[in-house]
Amino acid sequence: MSLALPKIVKADQLTKAVLESEKRPQARLLKRDQFIDRRDITALRLSPKGDRLAFVTPKGKHSSLWVHHVESGLNSHLFTSEIMNNIYWSSDGDYIIMSTDRGVAAAKITQASFPEFLLKLDPAVGDVFHGVDPSSPHHIFVSLYNEKEDDFSLYRVDMKGQKELLYRGENKLNNFVTEPLGPMKFLIKTEGLTQTITHREGNVDEALVTCVYGENCVIAHYSKETDQLYYFGRDQHDKQGLLKLDMHTKAISRIHWDPENRFDIDEAFFSRRTGKPLLVGYDTDYRNTYAVDTEIEQDVSFIKQSLNSKVLYFKPTSDSHWLIINSPPESAQPKIFLYDRKTRKLWEPLKEFIAENPVKSDPIKDEDLALRIAFWYPASDGFKVQGYLTLPRGVEIAKAPMVVFPHGGPWNRVYGGFAGVPQLLANRGYIVFEPNFRASTGFGKAYIMSAQKDFGDGRVQDDIIDGVSYLLGRGIGDDKKLAIFGHSFGGFSTMAALAFQPEMFQVGIAGAPPPSLSKAVKFLVKNQEKTSIGVLRKDIMAELAVNIDVEADVQRLYDQSPDKNFFKVKRPLYIVAGEKDRRVNILDVRDYALRVEANGTTIGMLTDKKERHNFKKKTAREAYFYLIEKVLAHHLKGRYEEVGSKKLQKYLTKNMVMGAIP
Repeated sequence: MSLALPKIVKADQLTKAVLESEKRPQARLLKRDQFIDRRDITALRLSPKGDRLAFVTPKGKHSSLWVHHVESGLNSHLFTSEIMNNIYWSSDGDYIIMSTDRGVAAAKITQASFPEFLLKLDPAVGDVFHGVDPSSPHHIFVSLYNEKEDDFSLYRVDMKGQKELLYRGENKLNNFVTEPLGPMKFLIKTEGLTQTITHREGNVDEALVTCVYGENCVIAHYSKETDQLYYFGRDQHDKQGLLKLDMHTKAISRIHWDPENRFDIDEAFFSRRTGKPLLVGYDTDYRNTYAVDTEIEQDVSFIKQSLNSKVLYFKPTSDSHWLIINSPPESAQPKIFLYDRKTRKLWEPLKEFIAENPVKSDPIKDEDLALRIAFWYPASDGFKVQGYLTLPRGVEIAKAPMVVFPHGGPWNRVYGGFAGVPQLLANRGYIVFEPNFRASTGFGKAYIMSAQKDFGDGRVQDDIIDGVSYLLGRGIGDDKKLAIFGHSFGGFSTMAALAFQPEMFQVGIAGAPPPSLSKAVKFLVKNQEKTSIGVLRKDIMAELAVNIDVEADVQRLYDQSPDKNFFKVKRPLYIVAGEKDRRVNILDVRDYALRVEANGTTIGMLTDKKERHNFKKKTAREAYFYLIEKVLAHHLKGRYEEVGSKKLQKYLTKNMVMGAIP
């Protein structure tokens, strides 16, 4: 594994970012609490006609549902709930539908009414709310697990909770289109590693498009007006784009691909009037939206020029009214805009409401935040890898400590908008490096598959370390002040770094970390097989990471795992884990920690008996943040906020089961 520092290259965005960051005044010490439950608006949805904007505001353990009336500018409070998660409009705008911790509820807003439960859902067994039926004014789609038959049923459900069976099968159906208030019309059938977009007419199925593993076909929209099916696919291309299938001729044509040929498509929006595509969005280094319909090109350009932001999300629910969310990397609160195409008016409908009802008495201001940029770097084998860099304000970057923050997944990615943890760490004085190592999604098929199942002491870890070496070679960070922290797969990467680069990092912090990916896959598959949820399939894992039915492959991955190489860890390691984690076996984590401790290495471990893979309760999350900043302050000499409350101190005392926070 090469740690040679690349040669300094000519000035670019990294050099400019360093100079700009060093000139900025140092930020005030922000409180941990300012980063927890910080959003003034937690859910937002524009009505189908664009005349009302539903939004949810948090207050303690409760959430309040409001409706903003676009024409009058007035806000109406509907009700408050403890269990509301997200909101949706019925297709005619008469109902607001809510996903909750217990199931799906609905409230009719044309008359004063409280929400009524339509049906209960149990996510633990695979029940799922698919969303609103776009072809019906008052229906939704849900899938329910049948324990007796060990299969799934897909239902159309009305606003009284009455169910209509549309499909039943061994596997849950996630991607489909139905006739208006009628039977199934299109669905994706899966057999082994092959997906088939299928047209169903009565009892006859017609195969339309076959996608081998990695092609990732997804039905995006069916236009009844033109009898054309739109879907996301690769079409023998490395990147994913939008395609159109003409149901008359069966001809397939490409509609839109990333003009830069670097990123997969993320979403597409279609006209409610014509059924044709309006806009497509890509998660690029930041975010980019393109007009597909030439009639709206000027509208898209006007919005982009007016807001001048790196990260804009376009949400057109009608042809005339659009919701725009401005969420740049240096703004803790997204700014909410409405756009009227007829008048070309762009405004913030909730600006006064948010100013009068902030969730925090001392919110994070834009001037508090650090500069965050995307960049690409060469890995040691020449492959170009993407990542993000967050730079602390007002410090000499060459002498600043660096925290490497690999993401979870690993089939996930870091995005270009606001990121709370990197901003918290930058506020404490640390450079934060977030690599989108190979296996990360959104950059094309080759980017994912070139990981070659090489986790642990292998190619994926090399991408992380090569990025650190590249930055150090550019004069960014002090090589004597390095730490690594990650959650889930990021925790695995932290353990791997301490084992395979034992002298590089001063300390590591691992949250919900699987010491062995092969053990983690077995554990996850076993848990899911109890209810046949089928979220993690063994055949797909065999392509991406390990074939758990082939002992030689299991041994291959285990040999290069942190679990097998625990004795190589020399620098302090701190672990945070939930004892009810259904993804990572807490027994494996404890066993690993005990072996590292017995080998003479400093180790600390905080566990919570009630938490799962991701901590949910506020005190648990604050304890996690405190452990991170206190450990880093001890080893890298950054800033930190004291414990503060007795409640937090009591929690830490109770839940530190190994070692102590320095």
